[in-house]
Amino acid sequence: MLRVRVAHQGEQAEAGRLRQVRLETELVAFGPVAETLAAQAPGSELRFTGFLDRRGTQGNQLELHVTEFGLLKGLQASATRLPSPGGATNPGAVLRFIEE
Repeated sequence: MLRVRVAHQGEQAEAGRLRQVRLETELVAFGPVAETLAAQAPGSELRFTGFLDRRGTQGNQLELHVTEFGLLKGLQASATRLPSPGGATNPGAVLRFIEE
């Protein structure tokens, strides 16, 4: 099992206005996904696929369970960003590792 903190910063369109979005959260991965993810350098920009669940059986905090991911770099990263209404960039689940 691998548990890491990640961060996201960007803009999202909401009700016709641009909203600044910033967050830090934890993600968890298991098995081969965890092993491959652990080899990524802090500061890497990644796109994750997975699901949200509560952290622990009694908790009310959410964590992202990663089932697959990809490294974004250069033009590839730009190509995966989808335009939102109002011209904002919607990076989906593009997150950056935080150095601890």
